Amino acid sequence: MDIYGMKPLFKFGSLAAGLVVGALGCDWRKLDDAVANAPVVAFETPSGYPAADLGRLIVPLPHDPSTPKVIGRFVFFGLTRPSIGLAEFDAAGKVKTYAASEAVLTPMTDTVTSAVFVGGQGRAELLLGVSSFGGGDDPGATFRLTITYSNDGPPTFALTLDQTGIPPGLPANPAGVSASLSKPDQFWGSGIALGDLNGDMAADTIVSSRDRVFVTSSPPVSTDADKCSTALTPLGIADARVRLPRPIATADLVPGGTSEIYVGLPRPPGNMKGVVRLLRRVRNANFKSMINTPGIPEIILDCPVDFEAPEGTAAETAAGFGTSLAPLDLDGDGKDEALLVGAPPALAFVIKAPTVNIDSDMNYAVGLKEFPAVTIAPPAPALGFGLRVAAFDYDGKPGDEIIVSAPDAPDGTKAQTGQVFIFKLEPGATTPTLLSFVKDNQSEALSMLGYDVAGMPFVAPACAKTGAPERRGTLLVAGNNTSIFTYFRTPVAPGATEIPDPRCQ
Repeated sequence: MDIYGMKPLFKFGSLAAGLVVGALGCDWRKLDDAVANAPVVAFETPSGYPAADLGRLIVPLPHDPSTPKVIGRFVFFGLTRPSIGLAEFDAAGKVKTYAASEAVLTPMTDTVTSAVFVGGQGRAELLLGVSSFGGGDDPGATFRLTITYSNDGPPTFALTLDQTGIPPGLPANPAGVSASLSKPDQFWGSGIALGDLNGDMAADTIVSSRDRVFVTSSPPVSTDADKCSTALTPLGIADARVRLPRPIATADLVPGGTSEIYVGLPRPPGNMKGVVRLLRRVRNANFKSMINTPGIPEIILDCPVDFEAPEGTAAETAAGFGTSLAPLDLDGDGKDEALLVGAPPALAFVIKAPTVNIDSDMNYAVGLKEFPAVTIAPPAPALGFGLRVAAFDYDGKPGDEIIVSAPDAPDGTKAQTGQVFIFKLEPGATTPTLLSFVKDNQSEALSMLGYDVAGMPFVAPACAKTGAPERRGTLLVAGNNTSIFTYFRTPVAPGATEIPDPRCQ
C-alpha cells in the first residue's frame, strides 16, 4: 500500500528470504493468519454466525476489569439475517469470536437495525432496535441483549423483548406514552441513543421511529407530528444495500447544562436538502394554562432549528447531509464542542457549538442558525465519503480524531472496495489535517470497507517481555460486507508520530 510515498512496513520476497521489515507505514494486508504480531487483525464470519455481513453494524464495549485477560471487546450484528456476535482481544492482540445461537435469536423475527451499550459489570447490556417486528405495518420493537462474560470460557447470550418494545398485534406505541399519540409509528427502533436530557446525571433513552423521536424516561415524551416531525422514509429504504440506523446523537453543545438530541434526516438525491434537526427537552409553555386538559404534556421536545450543509455544497452531497453523526471533543477536556456530520457521497462537516443568547426561545433559535461549519474532504474523490463517521481519541493526545469512511471508493479497477480516513482538527482551526487512510490491499470488489467504523476502548496490562507500562486507549475498527478489521498500528503522514502498538509482543 502506498501512503504518502512511505515504504511498507511489511514486504514479501521469496519464501527463502522470509519477511523483510521496513521502517514506516504498512501495506495493510490480511496478515492476522500469515504473520505473527501483524498490525491488522481481521476475521471473517465466525463459526455459528448465520449471516455473512458481520461488518455492517459494530458496537464497541467498555473495558471490563472483571475479565483482565481481555483487553477489548465489540459486538457485531448482521443486517441481512438475525445474527449477533462478540469479538474479544487478549494482550497479544489475538481475537476470539463467539456467535449467539439460533435458540437465543428466536425472539427476533428480523435483523437488528440499531444498538447501544447501556451498562453492565461482568456483562454487557445493550438495547437493540428491530425496525420490523410482528406485523405488516412494520411497527418494530426494542430488545434487551445481555452478554455475560467468562474468564475461562465462552460468554453467554440472552435476549428478551424490552418493556418499551412493541409486542405483535399491539399498537406501535411504547408503554406509558400518552394515548393522544396512539397512531402506529412504523419502524420503531430505527435509531437509539442515550443522553442526559434533564441535567441530573442520569441517562435518558431516545428511540426513533419513522415519524417521531421518543424519550422513554419518566415522564415519557415524543415529538409532535405537526410541530416537531421527523418524518422521513428510513434511509435503508432508499439505500437497497442495507437498512442503516437512523442517525441519532446526543451532546451538550448549546449552553444550558443538558444534552440536546441531534437527528440526521438525509434525503434521496434530488432537489431537497438533508438536515440535522436539533431537539431539546423543555417545559411546555401551555401546560399551566391547560393543566386540566387531558393529553397536554408538561414536558415536550422542541425543535428550534435545522442545520443544513453550507451554501454552495453540491446538490447530491447536500441531500446526503445528516446520513451519519458523531459528537466531537476537539480539545480533550471531556466535553463535546462540535458535531461531526456525514454528507455522502463526497464530504463531511464539523458543526461547532454556536454561542447563543438563551434568554428567550426567539434568541435561542436565531443564535443557533449562526453556526460555524468546517468542511472535511478526502485528498482525492472517494465515493461514499461520509456514509459512516466516528470520533474518538485515537493517538493518545488531547482531542478526538475524526474518522470518515468511504465504502464506495474503488481500488483500481475494483469497484466499491472502500477506504477509511483519519483526520485531526485542532481547536480553533478551520482546516483539518489528514493523518492517514487505510484500505485492504487484498481488496475485493463490492467489499465496501468502512460500512461501519467504531472505536474499541482497550486496557493493555504492563508487559514483562518489553517493560512497557499499562496502556489505555482506543483502537480503530472497520467493517465491510464479510470481514471486520481492527487496526493495532496505523500508518501516518510524514512528520507525524506513528501510533504505538498497545500489545505485549
